[in-house]
Amino acid sequence: MQDTFLHEVFHSIVHVMDLKETETEENYVRRLATGLCTVWNHNPAAFKWWSSVKSINDPIAIRLDS
Repeated sequence: MQDTFLHEVFHSIVHVMDLKETETEENYVRRLATGLCTVWNHNPAAFKWWSSVKSINDPIAIRLDS
């Protein structure tokens, strides 16, 4: 479920920011990161929920803040 949530968030960011595959990789990733930070800052409860969901694709949960 974590993967699906982020997948859909990324689709939204790509659409709203009109990201194109023809952009340089650095520009694309920079703008995608900006979009993700914007979504995260405007929806902290959603990302709190996201961090509490165990990923089916990752049997060993690795926390970056540990």
